[in-house]
Order: sequence, then structure tokens, then C-alpha cells
Amino acid sequence: MLLHSTLETSEWVIELYSSEAGLVALGLGVDSRTKLERWLARFYDGEAIYPAEQGHELYRRQLEEYFESRRRIFELPLDLRGSSFQKVVWNAVAAIPFGRTASYGQIAQLIGRPGASRAVGAANGHNPLPIVIPCHRVIGADGSLTGYSSGLPLKRQLLALEGLLPSPAVQMRLF
Repeated sequence: MLLHSTLETSEWVIELYSSEAGLVALGLGVDSRTKLERWLARFYDGEAIYPAEQGHELYRRQLEEYFESRRRIFELPLDLRGSSFQKVVWNAVAAIPFGRTASYGQIAQLIGRPGASRAVGAANGHNPLPIVIPCHRVIGADGSLTGYSSGLPLKRQLLALEGLLPSPAVQMRLF
């Protein structure tokens, strides 16, 4: 059984899905519902989805605190589903501190796969928990804002919220 709720802030609408084990997926942006439905069908095929009349308070509160610049670290139970490689990448991405960035190549080095920058990018693009697993903090080797499954404007907004923009360029800092 999965629970679903929607969190609306002044700037964003976020779809939240959870299981008994923890937060499963977040949907951001215009195309998130379609993308989430495909992802949920792959990993939770046949699971009933119910409105989360209760049970999402912790998730909602921590996300609201993040958007109000009162939270830098999420302390949430997660129910991660993906390949073993994806999970390794997502755990490395989750370790990027608030207000810092890392390149795909740096993540590949960190996980012991220095030639796997593109695979890291692909895994990052399938991250079911954007913001909580901060894939917006992963940038190109030259410091450019590359790829974000919810769109580059949203990536810019999240980086600005963390104090990394607006500046002429995002300065890469290895964490």
C-alpha cells in the first residue's frame, strides 16, 4: 500500500508518495505525474495508492522547513527502489552538503568508478526523491548547470535557495 499527498508552497507543487517503510518518491515540475506513474508501476506494480490523510506530516514539515531556509539536512525514513548502482550513486549524492555542488565526475570518483560519469548522470536522472536526495547539486565538470529531470529553471531555483545562485557561475567545490 502506498500513500499519496500533495504539498503546495508559494512556488512549487510537490507530489509525495510513501510506503510503510518511508518516503518513496517526490514529484516536481510539470511532467512529474506521468514520470512518477511510470516509476511507481515499475517498482510498486499493483500497489494500491491511498490519500495520505495522516502519515505525511514529517515529510511535509521537513520540506516546508527546507523551502523556508530553516532546514539543511533531511532526517526522513526512505524506501529507495532502484538498481544497486543507482542506490550507490543516490547515497553519494545525498552526502553533498547544503550549499555545495559536485560534478558527475566527482561522484563517479567518490563511488570508485572514475570512468562512469555518464552512468552517474543517468542514475541521477532516475532519482525518485529530488530535493531529499539533492540531485540539483550535481553539475557539469565545467561548473555548468546540466540536466535536471524536473527542468533547469527548477534546478536554478533550488540552487538559489541554497545560496549558490545568482552568481556568474556556480563554483564547484568538492565536499
